[in-house]
Amino acid sequence: MKAQDSERRRERRIAVSNLEVEFSPLDDRPSPKYHDSGRWPVLNVSGEGLQFVHGAPLCNGAKLSMSILARGSRKPITLRGEVRWTREIPFLDLYRTGVQLILAS
Repeated sequence: MKAQDSERRRERRIAVSNLEVEFSPLDDRPSPKYHDSGRWPVLNVSGEGLQFVHGAPLCNGAKLSMSILARGSRKPITLRGEVRWTREIPFLDLYRTGVQLILAS
């Protein structure tokens, strides 16, 4: 019998509660509603990407520059990523987005 919620990921996701992300677009298609986002909570991370909550839908394929900061830390980690999916969180006017990390060129 096949599992209903089969995972397609190669890397295990790790839930986190102490990371925040600030992001900005690297191209001209982040979202029709994009605005300066501020800091948003990271929900989980893996060796290939991360998932976070934020205030506007992002377009699939949009490239982002992200600064990841552990709460209480002063030095962020800067990464680049590509939006793979965005889903609305019902009734909260918020969105969850999955981002795949990409190598800087």
